[in-house]
Amino acid sequence: MAINPPVPILRVSEISSRSVIINITINQRTYIEYFEIIRNISHIDTLNTTATLNTTATLNTTTFSHKSEGLLPNRRYKFRVLIYSNYIRSSDLLYVNTSEDAPEMPHENDIMNKIIPIENDTQSQSEQYVIEIDPSLFSHDNGIIHYYLIYVRQNVNKNTFEPTLIGTYYAALKNDSIDYLALNIPIPSPPPQDSFLKSDDKIPLILGNDTCENYSNVTIPCNGKLKADTNYKIIVSACTKAGCSSVLSKTFRTKIQNQPQKPSKTIIWYIIIPILIVLIVAIFITWKRNDIKNTFTKKATRSPSIDSEKPSIELDRVIKQMRPKPLIEYIKINSQVKKEIYEEFEELEKISPCYHQSNYNPDLVVYDRYKNIPARGPWEQTAVYLTGVHRFHDYINANEIISYDKTRKYIACQGPLENTCEDFWDMIIQYKAPKIVMLTRMEEQDRA
Repeated sequence: MAINPPVPILRVSEISSRSVIINITINQRTYIEYFEIIRNISHIDTLNTTATLNTTATLNTTTFSHKSEGLLPNRRYKFRVLIYSNYIRSSDLLYVNTSEDAPEMPHENDIMNKIIPIENDTQSQSEQYVIEIDPSLFSHDNGIIHYYLIYVRQNVNKNTFEPTLIGTYYAALKNDSIDYLALNIPIPSPPPQDSFLKSDDKIPLILGNDTCENYSNVTIPCNGKLKADTNYKIIVSACTKAGCSSVLSKTFRTKIQNQPQKPSKTIIWYIIIPILIVLIVAIFITWKRNDIKNTFTKKATRSPSIDSEKPSIELDRVIKQMRPKPLIEYIKINSQVKKEIYEEFEELEKISPCYHQSNYNPDLVVYDRYKNIPARGPWEQTAVYLTGVHRFHDYINANEIISYDKTRKYIACQGPLENTCEDFWDMIIQYKAPKIVMLTRMEEQDRA
């Protein structure tokens, strides 16, 4: 048995981004009181961490394992072991580099200040927008950032950092809830001696200035045109070899579609004067025509006629012209007005198109509150069709209505059922309905 302990041999058994397992080997029979494992991190700080293994014993050739946890990714650590016995023996230094990890998430203030929408840029127009990204947004400490992925988000009320419901650019044109990949930007590696990408230059992005023909592959970028006068956000994903970390920008809005340039006053007068002349001639011709017509009418009135002495009969209109009443008049109504409303409803039922159950898809019955009031069949022309790409069917019990003066559009929809709530909100998002008015009771026939 050796009087003095031998030099311990250190080997790395396993490495990850946050921990290291080290094997400590003793090649000679010896007496050992305890081990002391010293770890420090080079170049960044001089913090020493010590782990002690109490093991008073006489040992033959033996291997111990030690797991060092709580490390930082992409860092270089050094380890050594001290063996305490009759004599203190130190191992050689062991240098270990931890693995890379996804970039560390930046602070919220950095996200707001380093992803900068440039509204006043000449290239920020109705269908494209300029955004600048400060390269120091993400640190290279956890690993070298190789590229940025830029996703466009249309639903600005969705605040998740990661892209969700990813689709192609053309799918996103039809469904505002889809995020799509617009750009893949390679990032040059920083100098080896630097832990950060130090640069005063911003990364300029022009969203919407390209065309593509990618209809199916969501991993291929497509920087297609943006929608005019629309709110957007972008998701910036910084990617190392180990993974990506994502942040969400603040909202920006594209400009209104450019209006045609106004013609000069001289051109306007060249247009207006001929129109005025034509109007004056048309008015004169109409006046002369009416004058001639009145002359012949007077002559015909003077001539005797058999039917002239018969009393005229006034015919009733088949369809009454009615203007809608103000909503305030329906808040407090008496029983007579209620009766008139029910009678009007019954009259509308009599003249409505005939509905036959055989003409209706039986699979859609589960989405109707009342089996005798579907949204399609005779009313197919005004039925609402849901167009979301994530949907399994396009049906909802709702129809489009145009106001009596044809200046406004409405949607009449049944009260949502338990299995049609998602359909209802899909319809609201698809039509971008600004207001929802509930005209029903909270419960009907003991059903909500």
